[in-house]
Amino acid sequence: MLNDYYQMAPVIVQQIRSHRDSDAVFERILHKLRDVVTLIELGRNSEALTLFKQEFAQLTLRYGTHTNSELATDQVLRDR
Repeated sequence: MLNDYYQMAPVIVQQIRSHRDSDAVFERILHKLRDVVTLIELGRNSEALTLFKQEFAQLTLRYGTHTNSELATDQVLRDR
C-alpha cells in the first residue's frame, strides 16, 4: 500500500492542482485526514486505516492515471 501511495500521490496532487476547484478539493482532503488522525488518537487504528484506504482509492480513481486507477480499484476490492 505504501508503494502505491508513493507512486500515485504525485500524480493525484498534480491533477488536483490543475482542477479549477483545487482549493476546495484540498480542503476536503484535509478534513478527511483530520478524521483519520482523530480515529488514531482514539485508538481506532483499524477504522483509521480503512478510512485512509477508501479516501486514497477514491482520489486515485478520480485524479490518477488509468493504470493507477486500476490499481486503486484492485486495492479497494482486496480490502473488502
